[in-house]
Amino acid sequence: MLRDFQSLIDWPCSVSKRLGQDLKRQSQTMFGLWKCVRDGHLKRLEFQKRMLPIRSQIEALLL
Repeated sequence: MLRDFQSLIDWPCSVSKRLGQDLKRQSQTMFGLWKCVRDGHLKRLEFQKRMLPIRSQIEALLL
């Protein structure tokens, strides 16, 4: 997934670059939160709550 977003960033079109950057930023946040769950620093329920705005943002970017 991150590679796909990076390929958008590398594309010569400025709109694609921006989309790739925005998607990559949200994905990095998501994976950072998941690492906290994996390491036991964040409960899964809290992860799900924190993912709601991230998911909404990703959906908005893709639609």
